[in-house]
Amino acid sequence: MEGVSLNIYDLGKRYEEKTIINNLSITINFNSKITLVTGMNGSGKSTLAKMIAGIILPDKGALKLSNHTNFSKWTKRNTYYLSSAERGMFYKLNCRQNIEYLTSLKGTSRKYVLDKLPAYGKKLNCTDILEMSAEKLSTGQKKKVFILSALCINCQLLLLDEPTNGLDDESFYAFIEILASLRLEKKIVLISHDKRFLDMPDIERIIFEKNGEIYWGGC
Repeated sequence: MEGVSLNIYDLGKRYEEKTIINNLSITINFNSKITLVTGMNGSGKSTLAKMIAGIILPDKGALKLSNHTNFSKWTKRNTYYLSSAERGMFYKLNCRQNIEYLTSLKGTSRKYVLDKLPAYGKKLNCTDILEMSAEKLSTGQKKKVFILSALCINCQLLLLDEPTNGLDDESFYAFIEILASLRLEKKIVLISHDKRFLDMPDIERIIFEKNGEIYWGGC
């Protein structure tokens, strides 16, 4: 997908009487830079990510790939949205089984996951929890399970919504190191208030204010 862009035109979304995103137009380039979407609470960042992932539909506007691939079909197979909420985990399964399940929802093979899981688990210092029942996990450990699912999934576009909530400093910087390497293989979009991401090299920033309006975007 190098050289391809996601072009968003006049996107709009309302919930009941509240406008979440209003006439948003922006281009996200599929390059090796990480796109950081930041801004005030309630400005529409997560809503945008969910529309890109095909989880919710816009009320108006369009999302199109520059290579003319059908975006709706493409995103269902090739985009993974990591929610900021702890959803989709089965607490009677162990962590490894949960990761296998979550990645299988996008058609990722068990072999693909198990080939990548040991290295990522080691970098995040959490190999000891992989066989642990999910119901025994701390908040930070649960976050690592979801992060590992995103890292091990065979998708071209990763939308990571507040992925560092609950991580300690050591785990945060280990995660940064992983992303720095992974950005050469996948397009990564971070939705985060964590200002430490601003220190990363090769960052493109999109800053939201009310109603999904952008008041600054660039490197």
